[in-house]
Amino acid sequence: RPNSRTIQESTVWKSDKIPFGVARWSAKMVRETKDDLAPRENFKAVSEVMIEMLAQEVGDDAKSEISEP
Repeated sequence: RPNSRTIQESTVWKSDKIPFGVARWSAKMVRETKDDLAPRENFKAVSEVMIEMLAQEVGDDAKSEISEP
């Protein structure tokens, strides 16, 4: 849709001490809209979602639920 867009920024922190390597993850998603015939510089934010995820504990024998080929 030419009158809306979503911008996503994310960061992933990796560690050899955490099973599967991901120690922390953060993301910010901003939804923007404008009038149909307005220029691109008229996009304005209408919503923002922030996500922060952190590893809470480290243990042995972690197993992934993602199947590997």
